[in-house]
Amino acid sequence: MGKLVVTQAHGFTPESLRVEERKMQDVLFKQRLMAVRLVMEGYSATEAGNILGICRQSVSTYVKMFNRSGLTELLHRDFPPGNKPYLSEEQHEELRRILLESTPKEEGIEPATSWDTRILQLFIQERFGVSMCRTGVLRMLYRMGFRYRRPGYQLAKANAEKQQAFIQQLDMIKKNC
Repeated sequence: MGKLVVTQAHGFTPESLRVEERKMQDVLFKQRLMAVRLVMEGYSATEAGNILGICRQSVSTYVKMFNRSGLTELLHRDFPPGNKPYLSEEQHEELRRILLESTPKEEGIEPATSWDTRILQLFIQERFGVSMCRTGVLRMLYRMGFRYRRPGYQLAKANAEKQQAFIQQLDMIKKNC
């Protein structure tokens, strides 16, 4: 088995790869860059794998990907398509519009004044004829950009000036410690 060699055809040096690593937010891509950089610095695939906690074959694969097309292939990752969504794109858009612009009472669900997963589950069943569990409704809302929030308390006698002074004092304490 021959020693892995990183080609210099793409114009990267170990220092420039280190700069790219620092920019990376995704841990998987950062690990791939580090594997290539370690091999470029003279480590073997086994040594680089031991340092990163991955197998030597993964290091070899990352180096081959980098040698073929540089960072484009190394930083590309395909995800499996997943299951078909319960609602179509049009139904998603209609549901988004309804959630943003109306209340359950306006949509004919009388006693409720705000949306929750139980009400949405019933609404989706009646409106679109699709049966979804509450967890599925919650995940769909999350994918649509909505976040579940409980209403918080608002104190009637709260003094906004005292609260602001406390926040400033707390910031000063954090800076000094």
